[in-house]
Amino acid sequence: MYVQGVLHQLSVAISTVLTMMEELSEEELDQGPIQGKRSMRELLSHLSLVIKADYLISTEATEEEMGYFYATHSPTTLSEMKTTLKEGYKEVALTYHRMTDEMLQEKKEAYWGVSYTRFDWLLEIMNHFYHHRAQFHLYLVLSEKDPDIPLFE
Repeated sequence: MYVQGVLHQLSVAISTVLTMMEELSEEELDQGPIQGKRSMRELLSHLSLVIKADYLISTEATEEEMGYFYATHSPTTLSEMKTTLKEGYKEVALTYHRMTDEMLQEKKEAYWGVSYTRFDWLLEIMNHFYHHRAQFHLYLVLSEKDPDIPLFE
């Protein structure tokens, strides 16, 4: 029951990101409205990988394995980023739907030492995604492309 609720909220957040991505052209992706911060392309590439990457961290992937993941997964076009985001969510959602309550309470440790239950890791995935969604929304507003959409149901 709780997993379904979190996954639903995550799917709402994904839907809003996909809608906001429609505001951009490929040419605009290299803009960075805040000096010294990621460009929209860099931010969206990261955002499209967050769900899968954080899930891998929650399965106790090593720092080296995560380095390899990022080195071999680098979507650069809007189409690639949308597909990567949708596929990452689908894979993680299917995995979490199959977990028992006992599995959800099992602790898993990140390579830097923090330890959470699998359910807590799902909350971390959602929090991380929401953080970068807000960043993307701000980038659009600062670029005078306010999508004027509700970010919550």
